[in-house]
Amino acid sequence: MSDVRYITNLGSCEIIETYVFYDEPVLFSCRNESGQLYLGVFSDETQDNETWLYARVSIDRLKQIRTGEIDLYTALTEPEDGLLLMEVIAYSDEAECVMMIVQPNVIPKDILPIQGNRLDLDSDTFPITEWLSDHGNLTNYLQVSIDKYLHDGDTNFFLHEIKKVVEALGGTSGISEQANVNLKFLSDDIYKGVMPPFRILNAMFRALGLDSSMSMGLARRRSSETILMEDPDILMSFARPEEQSEQSTTDILTERQRQNKKYWGHIRNHLDWIDNNIICPEPNKSNFQDLRIKGTGCALRARQTVRPKEISAAFVIRGKKSTGYFYSLRIEQREIEQEFSDKLEWVSDEKSYKQIGCRNREMDPADETDWYNQHRWLSNTLEKLYTVLQPRIEMVKNEF
Repeated sequence: MSDVRYITNLGSCEIIETYVFYDEPVLFSCRNESGQLYLGVFSDETQDNETWLYARVSIDRLKQIRTGEIDLYTALTEPEDGLLLMEVIAYSDEAECVMMIVQPNVIPKDILPIQGNRLDLDSDTFPITEWLSDHGNLTNYLQVSIDKYLHDGDTNFFLHEIKKVVEALGGTSGISEQANVNLKFLSDDIYKGVMPPFRILNAMFRALGLDSSMSMGLARRRSSETILMEDPDILMSFARPEEQSEQSTTDILTERQRQNKKYWGHIRNHLDWIDNNIICPEPNKSNFQDLRIKGTGCALRARQTVRPKEISAAFVIRGKKSTGYFYSLRIEQREIEQEFSDKLEWVSDEKSYKQIGCRNREMDPADETDWYNQHRWLSNTLEKLYTVLQPRIEMVKNEF
Protein backbone atom coordinates (compact mmCIF):
# COMPACT_ATOMS: atom_id res chain seq x y z
CA MET A 1 0.00 0.00 0.00
CA SER A 2 1.35 3.44 -0.92
CA ASP A 3 2.22 5.97 1.77
CA VAL A 4 -0.22 8.85 2.08
CA ARG A 5 0.70 12.25 3.47
CA TYR A 6 -1.80 14.96 4.37
CA ILE A 7 -0.58 18.32 3.07
CA THR A 8 -2.26 21.57 4.08
CA ASN A 9 -4.67 22.75 1.34
CA LEU A 10 -3.62 19.91 -0.98
CA GLY A 11 -5.38 17.19 1.00
CA SER A 12 -4.36 13.54 1.05
CA CYS A 13 -1.39 13.03 -1.26
CA GLU A 14 -0.05 9.64 -2.31
CA ILE A 15 3.74 9.46 -2.17
CA ILE A 16 4.96 8.17 -5.52
CA GLU A 17 8.65 7.86 -4.66
CA THR A 18 10.77 8.67 -1.62
CA TYR A 19 14.24 9.96 -2.52
CA VAL A 20 15.50 10.80 0.98
CA PHE A 21 14.14 9.26 4.18
CA TYR A 22 14.97 10.52 7.69
CA ASP A 23 12.36 9.22 10.16
CA GLU A 24 9.91 10.09 7.41
CA PRO A 25 10.12 11.00 3.70
CA VAL A 26 11.89 14.39 3.53
CA LEU A 27 12.40 14.48 -0.24
CA PHE A 28 9.72 12.85 -2.33
CA SER A 29 7.29 13.10 -5.23
CA CYS A 30 3.56 12.82 -4.66
CA ARG A 31 0.19 13.41 -6.29
CA ASN A 32 -3.02 14.71 -4.81
CA GLU A 33 -6.48 13.20 -5.32
CA SER A 34 -6.93 15.19 -8.54
CA GLY A 35 -3.77 13.68 -10.05
CA GLN A 36 -1.56 16.78 -9.83
CA LEU A 37 2.11 15.94 -9.25
CA TYR A 38 4.38 17.70 -6.73
CA LEU A 39 8.00 17.57 -5.63
CA GLY A 40 8.11 17.93 -1.84
CA VAL A 41 11.11 18.73 0.37
CA PHE A 42 11.63 19.36 4.08
CA SER A 43 13.46 22.71 4.24
CA ASP A 44 13.67 24.12 7.78
CA GLU A 45 12.86 23.53 11.43
CA THR A 46 12.62 25.74 14.53
CA GLN A 47 11.47 25.01 18.05
CA ASP A 48 7.96 26.10 17.07
CA ASN A 49 7.42 24.75 13.55
CA GLU A 50 8.80 23.06 10.47
CA THR A 51 8.73 24.25 6.86
CA TRP A 52 8.13 22.25 3.70
CA LEU A 53 8.36 23.38 0.09
CA TYR A 54 6.29 21.99 -2.80
CA ALA A 55 6.73 22.59 -6.53
CA ARG A 56 4.04 21.56 -8.96
CA VAL A 57 5.59 19.40 -11.70
CA SER A 58 4.63 17.77 -14.98
CA ILE A 59 5.59 14.20 -15.83
CA ASP A 60 8.43 15.42 -18.07
CA ARG A 61 9.75 17.72 -15.38
CA LEU A 62 9.66 14.97 -12.76
CA LYS A 63 11.55 12.67 -15.13
CA GLN A 64 14.25 15.32 -15.54
CA ILE A 65 14.54 15.76 -11.78
CA ARG A 66 14.75 12.01 -11.15
CA THR A 67 17.52 11.44 -13.67
CA GLY A 68 19.51 14.49 -12.54
CA GLU A 69 19.03 16.51 -15.71
CA ILE A 70 17.63 19.22 -13.44
CA ASP A 71 19.20 19.68 -9.99
CA LEU A 72 17.07 20.06 -6.88
CA TYR A 73 17.94 23.74 -6.41
CA THR A 74 16.73 24.58 -9.91
CA ALA A 75 13.61 22.44 -9.50
CA LEU A 76 12.54 24.67 -6.61
CA THR A 77 13.85 28.06 -7.72
CA GLU A 78 12.60 27.77 -11.30
CA PRO A 79 9.26 25.93 -11.04
CA GLU A 80 7.27 25.40 -14.21
CA ASP A 81 4.37 27.62 -13.13
CA GLY A 82 6.65 30.21 -11.50
CA LEU A 83 5.34 29.63 -7.97
CA LEU A 84 6.19 27.57 -4.91
CA LEU A 85 3.98 26.36 -2.10
CA MET A 86 5.40 26.81 1.40
CA GLU A 87 3.79 24.81 4.20
CA VAL A 88 4.50 25.84 7.79
CA ILE A 89 3.49 23.12 10.27
CA ALA A 90 3.17 24.38 13.84
CA TYR A 91 4.08 22.03 16.67
CA SER A 92 1.56 23.61 19.04
CA ASP A 93 -2.01 22.31 18.87
CA GLU A 94 -3.22 25.86 19.37
CA ALA A 95 -1.56 27.16 16.20
CA GLU A 96 -2.80 26.43 12.69
CA CYS A 97 -0.79 24.97 9.85
CA VAL A 98 -0.38 27.46 7.01
CA MET A 99 0.11 27.03 3.28
CA MET A 100 1.43 30.05 1.38
CA ILE A 101 2.01 30.69 -2.31
CA VAL A 102 5.40 32.38 -2.70
CA GLN A 103 7.73 33.62 -5.39
CA PRO A 104 10.88 31.45 -5.50
CA ASN A 105 13.17 34.48 -5.24
CA VAL A 106 11.93 35.29 -1.73
CA ILE A 107 12.94 31.90 -0.32
CA PRO A 108 16.16 32.17 1.78
CA LYS A 109 18.94 30.20 0.09
CA ASP A 110 19.89 28.51 3.36
CA ILE A 111 16.63 26.52 3.38
CA LEU A 112 16.99 25.41 -0.26
CA PRO A 113 18.97 22.38 -1.49
CA ILE A 114 22.62 23.09 -2.29
CA GLN A 115 23.12 24.06 -5.92
CA GLY A 116 24.32 21.09 -7.95
CA ASN A 117 22.79 18.44 -5.67
CA ARG A 118 20.77 16.14 -7.86
CA LEU A 119 19.13 12.74 -8.02
CA ASP A 120 20.54 9.98 -10.23
CA LEU A 121 17.81 7.46 -10.94
CA ASP A 122 17.33 5.24 -13.97
CA SER A 123 14.58 6.49 -16.29
CA ASP A 124 13.42 2.89 -16.76
CA THR A 125 12.25 2.77 -13.13
CA PHE A 126 9.85 5.71 -13.51
CA PRO A 127 6.63 4.66 -11.70
CA ILE A 128 4.25 7.09 -13.43
CA THR A 129 4.15 5.02 -16.62
CA GLU A 130 2.43 2.15 -14.80
CA TRP A 131 0.10 4.59 -13.02
CA LEU A 132 -1.06 6.09 -16.32
CA SER A 133 -1.99 2.62 -17.59
CA ASP A 134 -5.07 2.85 -15.37
CA HIS A 135 -7.87 4.67 -17.22
CA GLY A 136 -9.24 6.23 -14.03
CA ASN A 137 -5.85 7.80 -13.26
CA LEU A 138 -5.44 8.83 -16.88
CA THR A 139 -8.85 10.54 -16.85
CA ASN A 140 -7.87 12.56 -13.78
CA TYR A 141 -4.54 13.44 -15.36
CA LEU A 142 -6.22 14.65 -18.55
CA GLN A 143 -8.64 16.77 -16.54
CA VAL A 144 -5.81 18.29 -14.49
CA SER A 145 -3.88 19.15 -17.65
CA ILE A 146 -6.88 20.79 -19.30
CA ASP A 147 -7.83 22.72 -16.18
CA LYS A 148 -4.29 24.06 -15.78
CA TYR A 149 -4.30 25.21 -19.40
CA LEU A 150 -7.63 26.97 -18.94
CA HIS A 151 -6.15 28.70 -15.90
CA ASP A 152 -2.77 29.88 -17.22
CA GLY A 153 -2.84 29.40 -21.00
CA ASP A 154 0.56 27.64 -21.05
CA THR A 155 0.41 26.02 -24.50
CA ASN A 156 3.78 24.27 -24.41
CA PHE A 157 3.09 22.65 -21.05
CA PHE A 158 -0.35 21.52 -22.17
CA LEU A 159 0.87 19.94 -25.41
CA HIS A 160 3.56 18.01 -23.51
CA GLU A 161 0.94 16.63 -21.13
CA ILE A 162 -1.53 15.76 -23.89
CA LYS A 163 1.17 13.76 -25.69
CA LYS A 164 1.57 11.66 -22.54
CA VAL A 165 -2.14 10.91 -22.56
CA VAL A 166 -2.02 10.02 -26.26
CA GLU A 167 0.91 7.67 -25.69
CA ALA A 168 -0.83 6.01 -22.73
CA LEU A 169 -3.91 5.44 -24.91
CA GLY A 170 -1.86 3.63 -27.53
CA GLY A 171 -0.93 6.61 -29.67
CA THR A 172 -3.08 8.48 -32.15
CA SER A 173 -4.06 5.26 -33.93
CA GLY A 174 -5.31 3.82 -30.64
CA ILE A 175 -7.49 6.87 -29.94
CA SER A 176 -8.70 6.93 -33.53
CA GLU A 177 -9.90 3.33 -33.32
CA GLN A 178 -11.47 3.62 -29.85
CA ALA A 179 -13.19 7.00 -30.37
CA ASN A 180 -13.90 6.77 -34.12
CA VAL A 181 -11.97 9.96 -34.89
CA ASN A 182 -10.09 10.66 -38.11
CA LEU A 183 -6.45 9.68 -37.54
CA LYS A 184 -5.11 12.60 -39.60
CA PHE A 185 -6.90 15.14 -37.35
CA LEU A 186 -5.30 13.63 -34.29
CA SER A 187 -1.80 13.53 -35.75
CA ASP A 188 -1.95 17.03 -37.20
CA ASP A 189 -3.35 18.65 -34.07
CA ILE A 190 -1.21 16.94 -31.45
CA TYR A 191 2.17 16.35 -33.04
CA LYS A 192 2.64 19.56 -35.03
CA GLY A 193 2.65 21.96 -32.08
CA VAL A 194 -0.93 23.07 -32.76
CA MET A 195 -3.51 23.26 -30.01
CA PRO A 196 -6.14 20.57 -30.72
CA PRO A 197 -9.76 21.69 -31.12
CA PHE A 198 -12.13 20.73 -28.35
CA ARG A 199 -13.57 17.80 -30.30
CA ILE A 200 -10.15 16.09 -30.04
CA LEU A 201 -10.25 16.31 -26.25
CA ASN A 202 -13.74 14.84 -26.32
CA ALA A 203 -12.33 12.02 -28.45
CA MET A 204 -9.76 11.28 -25.74
CA PHE A 205 -12.51 11.07 -23.14
CA ARG A 206 -14.49 8.72 -25.36
CA ALA A 207 -11.35 6.61 -25.71
CA LEU A 208 -11.28 6.48 -21.91
CA GLY A 209 -14.79 5.08 -21.90
CA LEU A 210 -16.61 8.34 -21.10
CA ASP A 211 -19.44 9.75 -23.19
CA SER A 212 -17.99 13.14 -24.17
CA SER A 213 -18.18 14.30 -20.56
CA MET A 214 -15.92 17.25 -21.32
CA SER A 215 -18.82 19.07 -22.95
CA MET A 216 -20.62 18.98 -19.61
CA GLY A 217 -17.82 20.92 -17.95
CA LEU A 218 -15.04 19.52 -15.81
CA ALA A 219 -16.31 17.90 -12.66
CA ARG A 220 -13.01 17.04 -11.04
CA ARG A 221 -12.37 18.02 -7.47
CA ARG A 222 -10.02 20.95 -7.34
CA SER A 223 -7.63 21.45 -4.47
CA SER A 224 -7.66 24.49 -2.20
CA GLU A 225 -4.21 25.25 -3.59
CA THR A 226 -5.71 26.00 -6.99
CA ILE A 227 -8.41 28.19 -5.46
CA LEU A 228 -5.78 30.14 -3.52
CA MET A 229 -4.02 31.03 -6.75
CA GLU A 230 -7.06 32.76 -8.22
CA ASP A 231 -7.94 36.42 -7.82
CA PRO A 232 -10.88 36.87 -5.41
CA ASP A 233 -11.65 40.23 -7.04
CA ILE A 234 -12.47 38.49 -10.31
CA LEU A 235 -14.34 35.43 -9.07
CA MET A 236 -17.88 36.71 -8.52
CA SER A 237 -21.03 34.59 -8.40
CA PHE A 238 -23.09 34.58 -11.58
CA ALA A 239 -26.50 35.70 -10.34
CA ARG A 240 -29.49 34.96 -12.51
CA PRO A 241 -30.94 38.08 -14.15
CA GLU A 242 -34.28 37.69 -12.35
CA GLU A 243 -32.41 37.59 -9.04
CA GLN A 244 -30.55 40.74 -9.96
CA SER A 245 -33.46 42.81 -11.19
CA GLU A 246 -36.34 41.90 -8.90
CA GLN A 247 -36.51 44.33 -6.02
CA SER A 248 -39.33 44.38 -3.52
CA THR A 249 -40.73 47.83 -2.86
CA THR A 250 -40.62 47.03 0.83
CA ASP A 251 -36.83 46.44 0.82
CA ILE A 252 -34.73 49.06 2.50
CA LEU A 253 -31.70 49.80 0.37
CA THR A 254 -28.38 50.86 1.78
CA GLU A 255 -26.71 53.98 0.45
CA ARG A 256 -24.36 51.80 -1.58
CA GLN A 257 -27.26 49.82 -3.09
CA ARG A 258 -29.07 53.02 -4.05
CA GLN A 259 -25.90 54.26 -5.70
CA ASN A 260 -25.60 50.97 -7.62
CA LYS A 261 -29.13 51.26 -9.00
CA LYS A 262 -28.51 54.86 -10.01
CA TYR A 263 -25.17 53.91 -11.60
CA TRP A 264 -26.71 51.15 -13.72
CA GLY A 265 -29.66 53.35 -14.63
CA HIS A 266 -27.34 55.93 -16.17
CA ILE A 267 -25.26 53.43 -18.17
CA ARG A 268 -28.29 52.48 -20.27
CA ASN A 269 -27.93 55.79 -22.14
CA HIS A 270 -24.62 54.51 -23.55
CA LEU A 271 -25.83 51.12 -24.79
CA ASP A 272 -27.32 52.15 -28.11
CA TRP A 273 -25.10 49.62 -29.91
CA ILE A 274 -26.75 46.50 -28.45
CA ASP A 275 -28.72 44.32 -30.86
CA ASN A 276 -31.72 42.03 -30.52
CA ASN A 277 -29.52 39.18 -29.26
CA ILE A 278 -28.76 41.03 -26.02
CA ILE A 279 -31.21 41.30 -23.12
CA CYS A 280 -30.63 44.40 -21.01
CA PRO A 281 -32.28 44.01 -17.56
CA GLU A 282 -33.56 46.75 -15.31
CA PRO A 283 -30.97 48.45 -13.06
CA ASN A 284 -30.24 46.36 -9.96
CA LYS A 285 -28.79 46.99 -6.51
CA SER A 286 -25.72 44.78 -7.08
CA ASN A 287 -22.27 46.07 -7.95
CA PHE A 288 -22.48 44.30 -11.31
CA GLN A 289 -24.96 44.16 -14.16
CA ASP A 290 -25.28 41.32 -16.69
CA LEU A 291 -26.52 41.71 -20.25
CA ARG A 292 -27.57 38.24 -21.36
CA ILE A 293 -26.78 37.01 -24.87
CA LYS A 294 -29.63 34.89 -26.22
CA GLY A 295 -29.09 31.23 -27.02
CA THR A 296 -25.52 30.91 -25.75
CA GLY A 297 -25.48 30.88 -21.95
CA CYS A 298 -23.15 33.89 -22.19
CA ALA A 299 -23.46 37.42 -20.90
CA LEU A 300 -21.68 40.77 -20.94
CA ARG A 301 -20.85 41.88 -17.40
CA ALA A 302 -20.20 45.42 -16.22
CA ARG A 303 -18.86 45.76 -12.68
CA GLN A 304 -17.85 48.60 -10.38
CA THR A 305 -16.37 48.66 -6.89
CA VAL A 306 -15.36 51.47 -4.56
CA ARG A 307 -12.91 49.33 -2.57
CA PRO A 308 -10.76 48.84 -4.54
CA LYS A 309 -11.65 51.70 -6.86
CA GLU A 310 -12.16 50.15 -10.27
CA ILE A 311 -14.57 49.32 -13.04
CA SER A 312 -14.42 46.20 -15.19
CA ALA A 313 -16.02 44.64 -18.24
CA ALA A 314 -16.15 40.92 -19.01
CA PHE A 315 -17.56 38.34 -21.37
CA VAL A 316 -19.00 35.65 -19.08
CA ILE A 317 -19.56 32.04 -20.17
CA ARG A 318 -21.69 29.70 -18.10
CA GLY A 319 -23.63 26.45 -18.37
CA LYS A 320 -22.74 22.91 -19.38
CA LYS A 321 -20.77 24.05 -22.44
CA SER A 322 -18.70 26.66 -20.61
CA THR A 323 -15.52 24.56 -20.59
CA GLY A 324 -15.72 23.88 -24.32
CA TYR A 325 -16.45 27.50 -25.20
CA PHE A 326 -13.69 28.84 -22.96
CA TYR A 327 -11.13 26.34 -24.29
CA SER A 328 -12.05 27.22 -27.89
CA LEU A 329 -11.44 30.90 -27.15
CA ARG A 330 -8.30 30.24 -25.08
CA ILE A 331 -6.51 28.54 -27.98
CA GLU A 332 -7.10 31.72 -30.00
CA GLN A 333 -5.87 34.01 -27.20
CA ARG A 334 -3.15 35.69 -29.27
CA GLU A 335 -5.48 36.46 -32.19
CA ILE A 336 -8.27 37.58 -29.85
CA GLU A 337 -6.06 40.00 -27.93
CA GLN A 338 -4.61 41.37 -31.16
CA GLU A 339 -8.11 42.03 -32.44
CA PHE A 340 -9.14 43.52 -29.09
CA SER A 341 -5.94 45.65 -29.09
CA ASP A 342 -5.14 44.91 -25.44
CA LYS A 343 -4.30 42.13 -22.99
CA LEU A 344 -7.27 40.40 -21.41
CA GLU A 345 -7.75 38.59 -18.10
CA TRP A 346 -8.72 34.94 -18.59
CA VAL A 347 -10.46 33.50 -15.55
CA SER A 348 -11.64 29.94 -15.02
CA ASP A 349 -12.78 28.49 -11.71
CA GLU A 350 -14.30 25.21 -10.57
CA LYS A 351 -17.89 26.37 -10.91
CA SER A 352 -20.02 26.57 -14.03
CA TYR A 353 -18.76 29.83 -15.46
CA LYS A 354 -15.64 31.30 -17.00
CA GLN A 355 -14.91 34.89 -18.00
CA ILE A 356 -12.66 37.01 -20.20
CA GLY A 357 -12.32 40.72 -19.56
CA CYS A 358 -10.31 43.71 -18.42
CA ARG A 359 -10.28 46.27 -15.61
CA ASN A 360 -9.78 50.01 -15.28
CA ARG A 361 -8.26 50.98 -11.94
CA GLU A 362 -8.01 54.69 -12.76
CA MET A 363 -11.72 55.42 -12.28
CA ASP A 364 -13.66 55.86 -9.04
CA PRO A 365 -17.34 54.78 -9.14
CA ALA A 366 -17.98 56.93 -6.05
CA ASP A 367 -17.22 60.04 -8.12
CA GLU A 368 -20.57 60.75 -9.75
CA THR A 369 -19.12 63.64 -11.75
CA ASP A 370 -17.02 61.09 -13.66
CA TRP A 371 -19.81 58.61 -14.38
CA TYR A 372 -20.18 59.76 -17.98
CA ASN A 373 -16.56 58.78 -18.73
CA GLN A 374 -16.89 55.52 -16.81
CA HIS A 375 -20.06 54.53 -18.63
CA ARG A 376 -18.45 55.32 -21.98
CA TRP A 377 -15.47 53.12 -21.10
CA LEU A 378 -17.71 50.28 -19.93
CA SER A 379 -19.96 50.51 -22.97
CA ASN A 380 -17.08 50.67 -25.45
CA THR A 381 -15.26 47.77 -23.78
CA LEU A 382 -18.36 45.58 -23.61
CA GLU A 383 -19.04 46.30 -27.28
CA LYS A 384 -15.48 45.30 -28.22
CA LEU A 385 -15.74 42.08 -26.19
CA TYR A 386 -19.05 41.23 -27.87
CA THR A 387 -17.70 42.03 -31.34
CA VAL A 388 -14.54 39.97 -30.90
CA LEU A 389 -15.82 36.98 -28.91
CA GLN A 390 -19.46 36.39 -29.82
CA PRO A 391 -18.81 35.43 -33.49
CA ARG A 392 -16.29 32.84 -32.29
CA ILE A 393 -18.85 31.38 -29.89
CA GLU A 394 -21.35 31.13 -32.75
CA MET A 395 -18.78 29.26 -34.87
CA VAL A 396 -18.07 26.56 -32.28
CA LYS A 397 -21.35 26.20 -30.38
CA ASN A 398 -22.62 23.40 -32.62
CA GLU A 399 -19.48 21.28 -32.00
CA PHE A 400 -20.47 20.32 -28.45
